[in-house]
Amino acid sequence: MQHDAGTNDYARKQWAGLVKDYYAPRVGTYLAQALADEKAGAAINMVALNRRLAKLALEWQTNFGNGYALIPEGDPVSISESLRAKYASHFRSCSHLT
Repeated sequence: MQHDAGTNDYARKQWAGLVKDYYAPRVGTYLAQALADEKAGAAINMVALNRRLAKLALEWQTNFGNGYALIPEGDPVSISESLRAKYASHFRSCSHLT
């Protein structure tokens, strides 16, 4: 099966809830469609799959009852400084940028 995600997945970030509430269910959607089609003795129905994936994406983008944090916690500057110090050794090749 060939699937060109195009810009649909260009970032693939592990943002709050993205993996748990979008990517994992999307894998489940692929699997459910493939298993249903296999049981019917048919090749995977890409039209049906794409409809299901579009529905999942729309629901994920518009479901605001998920409980994700709306107010930032902590001081972003001090958090950034502590992360930079913690991981500085991994970015030695970027030291000329500081």
